[in-house]
Amino acid sequence: MSVDATPDDGTTADARREVPVGRARVWWARRTWHDGVLVVMVLAFTAVFGALGIARHRGLLTHAFDAGQMIQAFWTIRHGGDVNTVTGLPFLGDHARFMLYPLALLGLPAQALFVAQSFTLALGAVPVYLLTARRAPRWAALAAAALFLAYPSLQWTALFDLHPEVMATTLLLLAFWAVDGRRHVVYAVMVVLALACREDASVAVGLMGLLLVLERRWRVGLLTIGGAVGGLVVATLAQRAANPWGLSVLEERFGYLGTTPGEVVARLAQPAETFAGLHLGLNGWLMVLGFLLPAAPMFLARWTRLLPALPLLVLSLLSTLPMQKTIYFHYGFLPTVFIFIAVSDGMVRLAALRPRARAVVTPVVAAVVAVTVVVGSPFTDLGYRGPDAWGKPATVPDQLARTFTPEFRADARAVLAQVGEGSVSASANLLPQLAERSEVYMFPNPFYPAWNGRYLTSWPGRSVRPTIPKDPPRWVVVDLVHTGPEPPEVREEVLDLLPEAYRLVSETPNVQLWEER
Repeated sequence: MSVDATPDDGTTADARREVPVGRARVWWARRTWHDGVLVVMVLAFTAVFGALGIARHRGLLTHAFDAGQMIQAFWTIRHGGDVNTVTGLPFLGDHARFMLYPLALLGLPAQALFVAQSFTLALGAVPVYLLTARRAPRWAALAAAALFLAYPSLQWTALFDLHPEVMATTLLLLAFWAVDGRRHVVYAVMVVLALACREDASVAVGLMGLLLVLERRWRVGLLTIGGAVGGLVVATLAQRAANPWGLSVLEERFGYLGTTPGEVVARLAQPAETFAGLHLGLNGWLMVLGFLLPAAPMFLARWTRLLPALPLLVLSLLSTLPMQKTIYFHYGFLPTVFIFIAVSDGMVRLAALRPRARAVVTPVVAAVVAVTVVVGSPFTDLGYRGPDAWGKPATVPDQLARTFTPEFRADARAVLAQVGEGSVSASANLLPQLAERSEVYMFPNPFYPAWNGRYLTSWPGRSVRPTIPKDPPRWVVVDLVHTGPEPPEVREEVLDLLPEAYRLVSETPNVQLWEER
């Protein structure tokens, strides 16, 4: 029997003929125990990573970038604001996250956002399962879904603060499941929603169009590519209009490649020179292995399903942002889409092998997956910790047990409880607890007006002295032990300045609270 002849629902033709009349009864009769296991896996992922996200947040392990930034964005949009004071930019000036606006109207409190993020990512297992089940037995579909939920990059994405754009992973997987089944209206809706998540989703949508063209779905493929180009133009124009520097994030990270298609092609035609200037180190190359090896079934897929994942990995290597060159942050949310489209196809082909061939191939694939999933997991300390900037962050046990001392946590909670209404300047690790207000700045903002909350290559405080702004924040909360992006000497400069306009309300060995006089 050919691969495509396997029943879509895992039942026999005779069983399907015996299904009761009525759409709901037909749907229910086609469910199997595999579907129940899938639901349990999705809920378990949501519960575990939602709880860990809340624990990290309550344990002061989230950061001004990006949890504090997103919490404030949701709160401010609900209350009619349009500027994120954490970044110093309008909401579309940092990233073109159009989806922020409808999502903010849901009114979710800060802690619920971590659960929602975990649930949205976990739902990506559903289209992976359904896509595989179209042409393979349910056991193969369930294995593909389980691999998706165990995928290290996905788990790190779920843990790294808050990023509403990562819902594009699930949306694009749903889009491909829909277009694979000729559900073109559903496909179009999912693509539009994905484009609204962030500007670089347009690159992934364009690659999906390319995949369809390679599989001779010419019309829908070319329309998809056209939609991707349109989405990128809209996102870039929106960012330029909202960004005081007149740049989009893609231009900031990849502008060195050139400003025209011809310049970019010419630069990429010299890969040795281009990559040599990026100082990739082991982190960059191991990132590629960290994405590919835990998804080993993808190497059995058709080349048309395998190819689109590679350009996104190359883009990560070409980025000037160090964090984009590891699996340990959220930047894998787009490559994951195409990696698991290939995994789904690989599982179909694995299930279609002759029994003897499958008995040989399956243990090899399973061994590669098991080892690399364990090594890359956020729950183990086996991954590479290289000398490069932004290497592997602390594992989950490390984060929850040893990042801050019990004394620091107690002091911080006691001080945070005293902060009242009004604007706040807070250290990076304390800011997310205070972000549900219209004005919240990452200390030492706004005392260094030249710094708009962004990471800069050189700290402007070395040439600019801190000053009390005309409209200073009412509260200043300072972590005396840990620093954010600012050097310790910058913190001390601002602390020396504060008595001019503030009184010390609370002081512990770890945290200080100041209130405007």
